[in-house]
Amino acid sequence: MKQCILLLTVVLAFGVCGVHAQTPQLIAGFEGDAKPVMPAYKAKGVIDTAGAITAETALSGGKCLKLTYSFEEKGGVYAEYVLDEHFPKGFKLTGSGASFSIAAKTTGKNIWLKFRIYDSKGETFQTSKFVMNGEWQKKTFRIDENDKGMIEGVWGGDNNKTIDYPARLGVVLVEGSGDGAVFIDDVTYIPAPAKAVKLPTGRIGKDSGTVIADFSKGPESIEPAYKQKILETKAQVSADHVLSGKKALRVDCTYDSRGFAEYRLYDYLTGFDAIVAGSALSLSVFTPDDNIWIKLRIHDAKNETFQTTSMKLKRGEWVKKDFRIDHAPNGEFDSIWGGNNDKKLDLPLQGMNVIVEGEKGGSVYIDDIRHISAGALGELDALKKIAALDIKIPDKKIYLFARGQSPEFVLSYSGLVGNDVTAALTAEVKDFFGGTVQRHQETVAVKGTEVKEIKMPLSAEKTDTGYYTVTLSAEDTYGNPIGEQKTVSFGIVDGKNTARAKPGDFIYAMCAHPGGAQLDPKSPYYGWLLYLGVDMLRWDFTWGGVEPKRGEWKWENLDKLVENHLAVGVTPAPILDYFVGWASKDGKGRISDDFTPFYNYVEKTVTRYKDRLRTWEVWNEADWGFWPDEFDRYIELYQETYKRIKAIDPTLKVMNSGWAFIDRPSRGLTDISFDRTDRFLKAIGKNIDIYAYHAHGNMNELYEQKFPKLREQMKKFDLAGIPFWDNESGYTTVGRQTESDQAEMLIKKIVSVQAEGHKSYFWYDLLCDGPDPKEGEHNFGMIRYNDRNYQEPKPAYLAYHALLRQLRGLRFASSPDVGEGLTAHLFENDAEAVCVIWCKRDVEQLTYLSVGSADAVVTDCIGRAKAALVRDGKVAVNLSKLPVYVRWKKTGAAASVSLGPKVISIADIVPVLLDTDNKVKITVINPFAKPLDASLRIVPSELFRGTVTPDNIPVSLPASGTKTLEAVMRTPSLGGASDMITVTLTGSGETIGQAKASMRYSMPLAAKGRFMPGAGMNAWKHVSVFAERKELKDVVNLFEFDPTRRNMHWRNADDHSVTAKLAYDDTSLYLLFVVKDDIHFQNETDDKLWSADSVQFAVSKDGAADSVLYDVGLSGGKVLMYKRGPGDKTLSIASDEIKASVTRDDVAKTTVYEVVLLRKYIGSDVFSFNFIVNDNDGEGRKGWLWLTQGLGNARDPKLWPSIILK
Repeated sequence: MKQCILLLTVVLAFGVCGVHAQTPQLIAGFEGDAKPVMPAYKAKGVIDTAGAITAETALSGGKCLKLTYSFEEKGGVYAEYVLDEHFPKGFKLTGSGASFSIAAKTTGKNIWLKFRIYDSKGETFQTSKFVMNGEWQKKTFRIDENDKGMIEGVWGGDNNKTIDYPARLGVVLVEGSGDGAVFIDDVTYIPAPAKAVKLPTGRIGKDSGTVIADFSKGPESIEPAYKQKILETKAQVSADHVLSGKKALRVDCTYDSRGFAEYRLYDYLTGFDAIVAGSALSLSVFTPDDNIWIKLRIHDAKNETFQTTSMKLKRGEWVKKDFRIDHAPNGEFDSIWGGNNDKKLDLPLQGMNVIVEGEKGGSVYIDDIRHISAGALGELDALKKIAALDIKIPDKKIYLFARGQSPEFVLSYSGLVGNDVTAALTAEVKDFFGGTVQRHQETVAVKGTEVKEIKMPLSAEKTDTGYYTVTLSAEDTYGNPIGEQKTVSFGIVDGKNTARAKPGDFIYAMCAHPGGAQLDPKSPYYGWLLYLGVDMLRWDFTWGGVEPKRGEWKWENLDKLVENHLAVGVTPAPILDYFVGWASKDGKGRISDDFTPFYNYVEKTVTRYKDRLRTWEVWNEADWGFWPDEFDRYIELYQETYKRIKAIDPTLKVMNSGWAFIDRPSRGLTDISFDRTDRFLKAIGKNIDIYAYHAHGNMNELYEQKFPKLREQMKKFDLAGIPFWDNESGYTTVGRQTESDQAEMLIKKIVSVQAEGHKSYFWYDLLCDGPDPKEGEHNFGMIRYNDRNYQEPKPAYLAYHALLRQLRGLRFASSPDVGEGLTAHLFENDAEAVCVIWCKRDVEQLTYLSVGSADAVVTDCIGRAKAALVRDGKVAVNLSKLPVYVRWKKTGAAASVSLGPKVISIADIVPVLLDTDNKVKITVINPFAKPLDASLRIVPSELFRGTVTPDNIPVSLPASGTKTLEAVMRTPSLGGASDMITVTLTGSGETIGQAKASMRYSMPLAAKGRFMPGAGMNAWKHVSVFAERKELKDVVNLFEFDPTRRNMHWRNADDHSVTAKLAYDDTSLYLLFVVKDDIHFQNETDDKLWSADSVQFAVSKDGAADSVLYDVGLSGGKVLMYKRGPGDKTLSIASDEIKASVTRDDVAKTTVYEVVLLRKYIGSDVFSFNFIVNDNDGEGRKGWLWLTQGLGNARDPKLWPSIILK
């Protein structure tokens, strides 16, 4: 045992006693270390690499870490190994100024080490080289992001180029060329000395700093400088909500889908031009609403515009954010354009605009805009670094509890400096729906580097089955934040799902990437699988993993992984894939002229595991770029592999490479995935036992593309007797896709696949693959990365656990029609039935279901169950877009479910014309077999500016009686695009029925005039912009989550953006689209214009089912047009119907579309309208810009804005 390890134990155990923080700590000596060592990543050119704890040599003690390597001679090849798995549990880098040292030597030449530090925001910092020789050497790395000699690369995370603590020394890279071994020993951490720092003596940003915007002075109201997808907006000073002073600026917005309003704050600013580099702007905002964000646009001395990242708000709370000002903008700015375009802030600053962005509608109050000096910022930085906050659950490898248990959390505050601090700690527990379950506050006095721990039990009475978060924050005595807020998630379940699929049952499964950490059967990975209870887990049995060199077979690690999975009741679903460098013609692991070595690998692998593993997949996504040669060669490889597996055991099941199954080309291929799979099926005939496909997209893609194609193939190639498996399908949580969305998609996809008659579903994947919150591939998992601790679940895990709890042992029965706007799927066995039901749109409604039993239980999407409210034999269920399960005991041979009477009927969309009496008809049905005396209340959205008369109507109905009522809505101004009208029927203090309808405001088009095609942009210069789309949120990118196709990602406004203008006269509607596009590519026929650069616009006279879509493009020097009706049915274009001009300017990189459409073909002066602008740079359709949702993925006029021509 090495002496320093004893010292470290003392530090960890007695940190509260003030042991000097600068004492060097041996964090990895590898003595008694039995952890398996496997590469976390192997770059191209790695022939073989392996790790082990060895006693061959050591600098001190008896053991060290040995990493062997065999790399191609080209140089720059590397393999990654996880280093911090060998550190003491919970070890972190806690502050700047520290360093670490490492001893190493090598038997090879031209080889070096690098290390990666991951900070708390997911940002990666890679060190410079440590070049070794044949003798033990030590090197010390100072942990300083500003030391260019130590840090050679920074990327990912929040990209602020600053190490946010606590951080971790996560990975060691072995890099270079040739063969040899590297030995590593004595990894030592040298913390920075615990020095006292200057701390604030007041409230930073409130009691210090200079107010630069006084809303008590200046105009009472201001007009928007710009607005996009806004129906109405206004800004005025207000005393309703004020943080300091007497007044704040109130901004009201009603959005048409997601949009923003921009307001110039110049008239309220004082001293703005005195802001200096190194200081910050502080902004405080309050909102009573949800789904609203704030951005700032700052204009520098050279007229360049710098737009900040979004400021997320919390309903009902003042939120403060500091935006730092520096000559070289940091990660707080997401867009820069205009002026001299040098990407540098040139001082003095000229002014500032505020952007109020949202999805529905609401109000914000802006106050306390301050200039915080560099000195004050230093105090804020000091506060972030004086402490580390943490939340632990003792003796729990995975944060999952059985219902009825009382979790106990340890809240810790670790002092990192020499100062004594009094800190107010606040811990808040919230459930999946955002409700506060428990709140705990306590003040602690901390001396220097003392560690204070507080135990916070959570009473079992306060929780039920479901998903929860605990958030810990700290403030000093002035209310300033200390350290970084810490949030931990946990789940409560009804127990382990122990049942598994029986022959003929649907197979519930998972994808993952098990590696070195999973060689340990006690890994948290297996705990998650054990509780979840899936049947199978799919991963790559890669050729290089078992035969890294010709004839050198290594089975130990794969044997262990297979055994560990079987031990928790999960059967591996192996993929036979990927060439190795030694067998490929280019030496890089690409294609080989001779497949014989691959077939040898297949035979040895299948023979070894055939008695335990009965299904075998040949390659992964060979239709979408993972196959490195002509597709016909994959067909050749599959056919021979199939034959050889069947020769080993004819009862083994062989499946195709799980298809990516996408209706567009990949990686420059000219044929699309769908066509390749047709060629495969035609060639292989009956030589297939399971047909596998992947479905990573949304529900629209599943229903409108993949299911129809699979049905077509089933019929065309006689696959009716072949089970279909969706063996890789997921939903990443980056960008606009939330963790709630992921849980929702998981349930809907698994249920829909069963309803389609398919036999298995594999969720992708179990674990998040990395720390970067902005990287799609890192966030597919349902278990958080947690510095590779994998302790915390995301909501999707609870959703999958609940789904298995509800549907295991039941078979799909039917998809009953339960009414428009609802989706329902019925499952049953001999004793019970379960209906999985949800709203197709993002609405909420109370629905009555007739299920033939009064003994029903309703369970929400994450497993929280409660007895259903049953009235007159009917089950009352509150429905939304999140699926729920309704479960009951069967009383007959077959289960059935039907929609009970619709208590309240109202049109899905209520049209609202300004300054007009808009009549709203409401039909009420008594659902009971007895008379009903009730009250009908009509409540519009908060932003509705008008009146409803009457808004409360007494209702008396006989048993099962019906009555139609009428109210009048009148308003002088536009409301929000997402405004709703809620109609509620109550009686005897209970809600009997409720319905919601969208309010569609009709938007007058102000611009009148005659603009014939070919007139050019100058003719339109006096017409205001109808819509501008130039930001990432305006883009639908088909390759957003394909990291291998960066060339197909949207880059910026120069890559693809559009400005649209609309005008009209007595006979026609005129449209102008000015498209900025660096590459114009279009050579399609008129019916395929949509697949390359083109504009598509649509009109709907009823805003519902009746719509017409026009395509316009410049192909081969000719303007082509195409017209489609509902269901994309081709329609003929009348000779006088539409005219268009399209001109391309390759110097300016713009394409101008000018269109005139006769109004008689629209059919109404009030109509719904939408457009998209497609982009193709020559390698396939990249995606499109859209005005709003409802066009592109699917045509839904209900989501389009309405226009009035008057």
